[in-house]
Amino acid sequence: MKKTALIILVAVIVSLLNSCQKENMDTFGSYYVYMSKDTSSLVLKDTLYVSGKDTLAKDSAIKTLGVSRSGISPAYPALSVQMKIDSVYMDSLLTIYNNPLIPSTSKSDKVLYTKNAILLPSSCYSIVPNLTINQDERIGVIGLKLNLTKIAKIKTTKDFIFALTLVSCSNDTIKASKKSTILRLKRSFVYKTVSN
Repeated sequence: MKKTALIILVAVIVSLLNSCQKENMDTFGSYYVYMSKDTSSLVLKDTLYVSGKDTLAKDSAIKTLGVSRSGISPAYPALSVQMKIDSVYMDSLLTIYNNPLIPSTSKSDKVLYTKNAILLPSSCYSIVPNLTINQDERIGVIGLKLNLTKIAKIKTTKDFIFALTLVSCSNDTIKASKKSTILRLKRSFVYKTVSN
């Protein structure tokens, strides 16, 4: 009899804990923000107009990159998020990739993603470091621009890479394992000659 009563008591406590946990999840909803992908690839298919020896192009806004937040609540508060271009992180990955003493089988997927790529020079991009994930939305768009003219003039057969990293977030924590993404740029420009 005591054993049966103990089993019933445990079942009731577990049931109460589960209902409290669900209520908390519904109430608070969002627990952390994270980069939506570990790696992203972008093919630059833009048309560049050439006048004489000069390549003319406007900066290109990228609106496909974003950060996400977890949670199940339909009522998300607005969040302020700070981003940065993380050259130190990217340099560390490139150093590991280029180290002949570390076998390829011991290198992470992110390290291997840097194969046949070089760091995009800082003069080739600009970023708005602060973004907002609006109320009741799960995605915030990163304000990143690329200077296609400068990218097109760099003489290399390799792809360009750089890392975006979450620095801080209001009201929520950042998921450490998902705080950075590597963006790989593949050049496939279309050139058109224009008269002076």
